[in-house]
Amino acid sequence: MLGNRLRIARLFGIPIYLDGSWLIIFALVTYSLAASYFPSLYPRWSSFTYWGVALITSVLFFLSVLVHELAHSLVSLALGQRVRGITLFIFGGIAEIEEEPPRALYEFLVAVVGPLTSMAIGVVSLFVGWVIFWWLWPVQTVHAVLRYIGVLNVLLAVFNLLPGFPLDGGRIFRSLVWALTGSYRRATQIATTVGEGLAWLFIIGGGILVFSGHVFDGIWLAFIGWFILSAARGTMQAVEMRRLLEPVPVAQLMRTTLPVVVPYLTLDVLADTILNTGQRAFLVRDPQEGPLGIVTLSDVQGVPASQRAEMRVADVMTPFDALLTVKPSDSLWQALELMAKHDVHQVLVVDETGEIVGVVRRNDILRFLQLQAETRFGRPDAS
Repeated sequence: MLGNRLRIARLFGIPIYLDGSWLIIFALVTYSLAASYFPSLYPRWSSFTYWGVALITSVLFFLSVLVHELAHSLVSLALGQRVRGITLFIFGGIAEIEEEPPRALYEFLVAVVGPLTSMAIGVVSLFVGWVIFWWLWPVQTVHAVLRYIGVLNVLLAVFNLLPGFPLDGGRIFRSLVWALTGSYRRATQIATTVGEGLAWLFIIGGGILVFSGHVFDGIWLAFIGWFILSAARGTMQAVEMRRLLEPVPVAQLMRTTLPVVVPYLTLDVLADTILNTGQRAFLVRDPQEGPLGIVTLSDVQGVPASQRAEMRVADVMTPFDALLTVKPSDSLWQALELMAKHDVHQVLVVDETGEIVGVVRRNDILRFLQLQAETRFGRPDAS
């Protein structure tokens, strides 16, 4: 289990996760198929058949979503980009590619393969369903499942081709603008603006459906619009953050004085020290052996207060050879990406000789970004 995600498999070296929200949409799709869709088309089936076929259909649909995301991931790997994993969640799935594409062509190839895969699944499903129904044997349930999977995958492919970032169509659109302008940032601005426009159309359309009596469909459409709007804005913010942080070396913002504690210090004493100083991280140094690792506020919080008097820093610290480190010449963007990837609040700064020269903290980077924003746009009035 990772956060709200459950790891269920590993395919081609890529971890596959289920987000908790996936259970909601899986249950809704299954219920809708069993209680409404299949009974309206096949009124003579038994209740057991409705629910059995609905369950099989839902599983196959989400497997096709997984194949769609696997297509993105495998092309990314082939192009040399690392893939952190694939997560199935309430809106379908997402392939977590660790870095932005280095070239417009790479983004185009990664983006276009998803809709092409969904379209291929849809066309093959419809064709096989038609062959089974008319030529091999009239198994109505099999035909019903394949027809639904086929139509839904074709619709998924068409929907994903809409030019609204972060949909696949929006990424294809960004790659084309990137190729024409030569500017990744400018292409992202244009693509996210189009994505925001599409999102507002979904939100407004959802509102119209709600007031016209189609409450569930309207809420769902508005919810999709909200997701696209949030993702588009988040993408643009990330690009702006990268633009501000990439030129700045870690050495400019790192703290060169890292407080030191000994490994045999008890955690209750360390907790008091944290309360008194406000420090979140301490270098663990033995007087004879030298630096051993680092201990953080999170390490202390992970131990119940009743046990802290018995446990020592050496019991919970992260050893030096397992620490995340950056060089003074690395960019603040690299440091922030490393923290986000491993969900930590600071990383040590180590020079070319392996000597610890400081620490850079997430909060310091975020304050730097805030200062840049205030300098550029002005601080809002306190009133």
